Amino acid sequence: YIPTFITEPANLTLSELSSAHFECQLEPADDENMRIEWFHNGKPLLTGSRVKTINDFGVVVLEIGKVDARDSGYYKCRVRNFP
Repeated sequence: YIPTFITEPANLTLSELSSAHFECQLEPADDENMRIEWFHNGKPLLTGSRVKTINDFGVVVLEIGKVDARDSGYYKCRVRNFP
């Protein structure tokens, strides 16, 4: 199956120190070969204590705590499956 976005993350405008929550839904929800990659301004997004990702039953989430100026820009979620 080819991964397909059912819903896409919304555009957000946030104030400094608030939290960002991007969420989308994918099909198929149970593809164990699916790989989710997040990008910030075209570069792979590194996760850590402030930046977390979730992929569970077709729901994909990116959460960023205490946003600041370095977090502004364009975020992209790329989904691929590898047999």
